[in-house]
Amino acid sequence: MEQHKQNLTWPGKLRVKYALIYTAWFGIMLWAMPKAAHFLDIPFWRRWSTYIFEHGLSNVYQVEDNNYNPLFHYFLYVFGLLAGSTVGIANKIYWIKAFPLVFDFVGALAAVSFVKGTQRRFALSFWLLLNIGYLYNSWVWGQVDSIYTCFVFFAAAFALRGKPIGSLVFYVLAINAKTQAIIFLPPLLLLWIPLWLQSGKKFPLAVLSAAAVQFLILIPFIWFGDENYVRHIIDINFNAVGFYKVISMGAYNFWHLVTQHFGITIQSDDLIVAGLTYRNWGLILFCLSSFIVLLPLFVITVRNLLAPDQAVPVERSLVFITFALIPICFCYFNTEMHSRYWHAALLFLAAYSFVTNRYFVFVLCSVAYLLNLESVLKFLQENYHLYIEHNPLLNHRAISILFTLVLLMGLVELYRLVDVRLHVREGINNLFSSRKATSPNA
Repeated sequence: MEQHKQNLTWPGKLRVKYALIYTAWFGIMLWAMPKAAHFLDIPFWRRWSTYIFEHGLSNVYQVEDNNYNPLFHYFLYVFGLLAGSTVGIANKIYWIKAFPLVFDFVGALAAVSFVKGTQRRFALSFWLLLNIGYLYNSWVWGQVDSIYTCFVFFAAAFALRGKPIGSLVFYVLAINAKTQAIIFLPPLLLLWIPLWLQSGKKFPLAVLSAAAVQFLILIPFIWFGDENYVRHIIDINFNAVGFYKVISMGAYNFWHLVTQHFGITIQSDDLIVAGLTYRNWGLILFCLSSFIVLLPLFVITVRNLLAPDQAVPVERSLVFITFALIPICFCYFNTEMHSRYWHAALLFLAAYSFVTNRYFVFVLCSVAYLLNLESVLKFLQENYHLYIEHNPLLNHRAISILFTLVLLMGLVELYRLVDVRLHVREGINNLFSSRKATSPNA
């Protein structure tokens, strides 16, 4: 009995111990946080935070250059309250990086939630939190991609656990954090539709819950500002594409392999090549590559819908690698891509690696992403005299090749998991078998 009691209490003690270690590590990262950031982003955060402090959260969209969705401004509002004054906001602006850093930590914990064993979960999550490639975007650059990435991961995780209501709510939060979350809608739909069809109540409840969360987020911008800013928020989302009409905004992708590097960040993507603009070619390639990525999950979903009595489980490894490859394709083929748009892939690749023990693609993507961010921001170059851009082995084309390998090896990992032809064949056989069984002449 005493031994049984000890077994019950030990995991709780471990959780407390690990929580203290996570807290200590977070504190160390805050203490060591670089007083540096991208020269364009931090001034935006400062200006928007100051305006919120002086005029209220509800009027932040009066700032002409404000093109971020509502949820981020709640964080700016809280930051302003903690800073206490406009002078405090200006002096402490780099502390705003603590918000996305929290989501890096939460994301790491979520990524290991599918792994068995308390000690192994801790070891893997802490290993991820030591990965500078994973943390650079929040901790050094000062951007906030980790926020929407974390919400999308929770949306996928809840769907995998058969909870479509929570999944849709987290996706709404993701969209309200950043418009880029829209690229995850197709794979999420493939997870949601079977869950909705299993229970007629889940779909309306999910929609009502998501609508309620969206309404709560928008309340300050509907009634408490000088005007109703909902139309402005909608315009921000519909005009997100084409905001920077250049071939690349710093992402070392496909276009750095097929065009001249010099001038690519100022060359318009409206230029026509073979009858289409660069932007149109990028969108077509993204759609084609996304189809290839989504095909295994699509085939399994359709098979399960056609023959629910012979449904096969959707493996979490398949979901994680699919969700990882979607932002890879998005950033690799589209024009106007920023270097930080790769970020969403890392968390899903980490989760895939943790459940399969196959780490090559995750490590490769971490290296490529770190090199791409550093090549643009040059934090290590300016502070530690580590020159990446001028190294012929680590220049823009070399980094583009690394991302090419990430995409190709990711596809190999994806199709290693699923025999698409087998599922199509079995799905057709199951469909005809079920029809014969229900036929009057059977």
